[in-house]
Amino acid sequence: MISKYVFAFALIFIMLPVLTFSQVRREKIFFDLNRSRHGSGDMEGLSIGLQYNRGLSKRFDWYGDLGFSMYDLSYQESNPNVGDETYEQRYVTAGLQIGGGVAYKPLAAKNEINIQLGPILRYQSSSLAGSASTYYPDLTGLPMVVEHVKFYGEPLRTFNLGAKLRLGYSYVFTKGLLLGANVYLQTDTYGDTIHGYGITVGKRMN
Repeated sequence: MISKYVFAFALIFIMLPVLTFSQVRREKIFFDLNRSRHGSGDMEGLSIGLQYNRGLSKRFDWYGDLGFSMYDLSYQESNPNVGDETYEQRYVTAGLQIGGGVAYKPLAAKNEINIQLGPILRYQSSSLAGSASTYYPDLTGLPMVVEHVKFYGEPLRTFNLGAKLRLGYSYVFTKGLLLGANVYLQTDTYGDTIHGYGITVGKRMN
């Protein structure tokens, strides 16, 4: 199944430049640093993205994107028999993804607005449990705290195909340096939703 995803992405990246005969060779590369949320919003973290853009026409770019994200979540529970004793459970979800597609630029000058919608292929690893319970020594009679975790068959690692929508604004300074902001929303076939916002820093090369 993974080979089908790889083939689909290879086809997209090869055919887009070939099918566009009148390319505008304006190139730029930029870096996104975003605060983002995973799932229903209870897992917060950071996402970073490195993107290359190449002009297809005045209003359209082809782009390729490499991204990484990491999110964490903690549950705290107080021991009902000991007032100042708290037990904490910590979970982490991280992912690496590639994407690409065509971007539309309703504004393309020193001030640029960039709207992107394209497929992504995401690898993700997560320690998030389906449910977890804490049992204290006063209840179990054991000399330690016992944690009962259920995963309900959830895989530790997944490969998923999805889609990402990104809206970006940037201003181009002298020597092609650009600074801006972006917001994005993505989802995939595993049912995960990720959304965030942040800053964009990069360079327009010609």
